[in-house]
This record gives sequence, structure tokens and C-alpha cells, in this order.
Amino acid sequence: MALIHETLYRTRQYAEVDMDIYLNTLVGQVVNSYILTSPIRIIIDAKGITLDLARATPTGLIINELVTNSLKYAFPPEAMCHDDPGKPCTIGIQLVKDDGTYQLSVYDNGIGLPAQFDIKTTKTLGLKLVNFLSRHQLRANPEVNNEKGTEFVFRFEV
Repeated sequence: MALIHETLYRTRQYAEVDMDIYLNTLVGQVVNSYILTSPIRIIIDAKGITLDLARATPTGLIINELVTNSLKYAFPPEAMCHDDPGKPCTIGIQLVKDDGTYQLSVYDNGIGLPAQFDIKTTKTLGLKLVNFLSRHQLRANPEVNNEKGTEFVFRFEV
């Protein structure tokens, strides 16, 4: 919440949060709180997107949880990333607006989730929180793609 308020004051926009500034700061703080054994490329694409406080807050909490999970579990030392072995492991966030909806995608090219993973029945507190916030705060149905790494997709109305 403090970071959202800081972003509002810095941009002098008090009704909406500049998500590009907010997410770059948020993800930077999360990544810097970990001691990484190998480099991780961070990609954030949210240019030109602003959200009201009611959506920016749960969006930030969701991204915080998913990026934290990627940092903790997606890149064990013995695993290769699914992209190009010569490139670093990657965590990405994309927030775009298209035809009256926003689409948030949080992904990594790590080892992926177990094949039987279902976000609706997960037992972990963090992913239960992601499911709850996406459904009840953003009114989005979370989708999980586990083909090359892990990708969570959330679509919600403007």
C-alpha cells in the first residue's frame, strides 16, 4: 500500500496508479530482497496502463505473490530454463488493455508446476490468496498455462 501511495504522489495522479512505474518498483524490490544464485531477467510491460486503487492494490498483491513464487521455486540450480539455455532465466509481467478488458500475465520460464495443479483446489496459502484476489477483487478467472514454465493469466473488465 505504501508503494502505491508513493507512486500516486510521484506521478501526481491521485485517482489512478501508473502501473508501469508501480510494477517496476514493486518487482525490483521483491527481486532485490532475494539472494540469487544465477541472473534472472525481468521483463515488465505495462506502459500506458493506469488502474484505479481498487484494482491496483489486488494486482500488486497478486504479482508480488507470483514473482516471489517464481524466485523461490521456478529456478532450482539443477534445472535449465525452457527458453534458450544461453539466455538467463526470465520472469515477466505484462499488463495490456484490449477491447474493454485488461489482461495481466505473470510468467516464468522455469520448471513449471505439477501436471495436476489446479488453482481452484491448491492448498498453499499464497496461491489461495492469488485465486481469491483475482476472483473477488478483480472479477477475473485465473488461467494457468504450464507448457514452458508457468504462466498465470487474468482478464478483467476496464
